[in-house]
Amino acid sequence: MSTSVQQVWALTTTVERRFYPRIVPHVLIFVAFDECKEGLLLNGSENGLLVSTPTELRCNSAARISIPLNGLPEPVQVNVRVVWASEARKLAGIQLLDLSEHE
Repeated sequence: MSTSVQQVWALTTTVERRFYPRIVPHVLIFVAFDECKEGLLLNGSENGLLVSTPTELRCNSAARISIPLNGLPEPVQVNVRVVWASEARKLAGIQLLDLSEHE
């Protein structure tokens, strides 16, 4: 009996495949792309972000983004690359390219 319960658990459990855990912000954080587009930060990790945007972002496009973070006097600015984008859902996976240890 325990074998069938283990099999059902294995089928219904999602496995985290990311190297870094994702963190969901507790407040709304808007990300500015090259000062002409804006997106809402849905979650983030040490090397990437999930953003929702009103306009489509092109896959493999590069941009410089600005992220205002609570407690910092200036927004963090970093170069990024759009790894994947969903036009239908207006979501994009963003890779951080040059984030320093300090940032």
